[in-house]
Amino acid sequence: MRGFSFDNRASSIGFEYMLTFAVALLLLSGIATTLGDVTEDQEQQVVVDHFEYVGAEIHTQLHQQYVAKEKHDRDSSMIVAASGPQPPAYESTVYVDLPRTVGSHTYSVQASPDGDELVIASSQLLIEYRTPIHPEIPVRANSGAPGGEVGITYDSSSDEFVINAIGDLT
Repeated sequence: MRGFSFDNRASSIGFEYMLTFAVALLLLSGIATTLGDVTEDQEQQVVVDHFEYVGAEIHTQLHQQYVAKEKHDRDSSMIVAASGPQPPAYESTVYVDLPRTVGSHTYSVQASPDGDELVIASSQLLIEYRTPIHPEIPVRANSGAPGGEVGITYDSSSDEFVINAIGDLT
């Protein structure tokens, strides 16, 4: 009895190699496409994770400054109530050292137009991460800075915190 493995009628070796090569090429191209999509998704997730870190750092510094300002205001009111001299206005600037780039791309940190959200975005990657700012903490709308060294200053004339680039702390 003759099996199919020995049946080589009406086929050529060249055709068999071409058919095997085409099937292998098709499988490899499918794998490459799938891996390419996974790599791009992973890169975007890494960028979002870094943006979350940046947002957490800014939030932490804003909160610490807000708590220090509130303590200063309480202490000032107690001094005035005790008929003491008027203490100086609260002044503070904190420098936050953030990465200059994320995923080899620049980004910016900015308060939203309402000052109620922190927006971390990269125009090159078209990725934007938004996180709410605690409603009690006054932040100047649209104040912001590029990634890197960021300053957070309390502006006593407007009673709000300002996010600016180092060297532009006004």
